Amino acid sequence: MKNIEKIKENVALALKKNFPQTSQSISADNLVLIHEGRFANAAVLRYKDDRLDLTVKDFSGSPFWIRRVFGVFSTRTEYTAKKALAQATGDHGVLQRLSPWSIAFDYVRGDTLNKVPCNVPADYFIKMEQIVSKLHECGFVHLDLRNLGNMILGDDGKPYIIDFQSCLSTKHMPRFIRKYLEKVDFSGIYKAWERKCPQALDEGRKSVLSYVNAIRKLWVFKGYPLEHFLEKRKMKH
Repeated sequence: MKNIEKIKENVALALKKNFPQTSQSISADNLVLIHEGRFANAAVLRYKDDRLDLTVKDFSGSPFWIRRVFGVFSTRTEYTAKKALAQATGDHGVLQRLSPWSIAFDYVRGDTLNKVPCNVPADYFIKMEQIVSKLHECGFVHLDLRNLGNMILGDDGKPYIIDFQSCLSTKHMPRFIRKYLEKVDFSGIYKAWERKCPQALDEGRKSVLSYVNAIRKLWVFKGYPLEHFLEKRKMKH
């Protein structure tokens, strides 16, 4: 288990350094754990006071080599992808790297799609398609949108994407791989559409979902392969 209190201390210090204009009011007491995360995942917290309302992803509670390698790579990629998408969509909210392995951005008020009733309007998913298309135009794929917990129906009715930990740059990918991975992203939207929207998918979108579902049956790297590998090694010893 991670030392959550120590993580909160680390995050509070990082927030004070990055938000000096409000540093006097920043306190670890204002941090609430949203998700602890596995050992190779970031801890996700919400920081809220009179001036700031932020989501913070932090790897300081992970093992040294995870923090220094994957934590740095993951937060750098997420920051770069989010920044590019924000510029493409005109979003001027907070986005800040707090440390080499920690990132903060505006907290989104709303519910993840896995928690909302099955009456989400089709317009929500059409707007989500537009956001994901923008992400692809920026040269990134999300790769975890099939998890309905990574799409939010905001209190304002707008769609939001969270958890870019699996995000990859497609800049140097062969075209056929990039196109397939982009379809994987869209299949996540269509999977949620089928489950949460009373309006049926049209044939074009349904064909994309069926195609990706068929390919995924052959995919052997399911779940958390790195963690499964390390757990097996521990059992052998």
